[in-house]
Amino acid sequence: MSATHQATHSSASHDAHGAHDTHAHPSTRTYINIFGVLFLVTAAEVVAAQALPLVGLASLVVPSLLIMAVVKGAMIMMYYMHLKSDSAWFTVPMAFGLILAAGMLISMIGLFIGSPRVACTPELGKGCVAAAAK
Repeated sequence: MSATHQATHSSASHDAHGAHDTHAHPSTRTYINIFGVLFLVTAAEVVAAQALPLVGLASLVVPSLLIMAVVKGAMIMMYYMHLKSDSAWFTVPMAFGLILAAGMLISMIGLFIGSPRVACTPELGKGCVAAAAK
């Protein structure tokens, strides 16, 4: 490689690195605040899972946990994966994947709620699901 080519390559890579450094990165204080919020949401998840059934609101456990999980996931993607300060072109594939994953989760929940199962016992044999539907 010639000296001119090395100087040009070195300068170009330095400029590209310098352009990356001009993005506004979150401060240490921001990361500590995000950690605090994630900790509080996790504590709220534990409380929801333990307390809601005790007060007769067991049907709200799963929806509340799903909402809190989405909030935590969004915060992690925005701050720890730097999507908040990066180009929207990086956010679009992440959002698309999140939508696909949420759709798959909702579909699976629907499948299991829509077709109740019974425990297979020797009396029912291989037709346990068919026997429960009769």
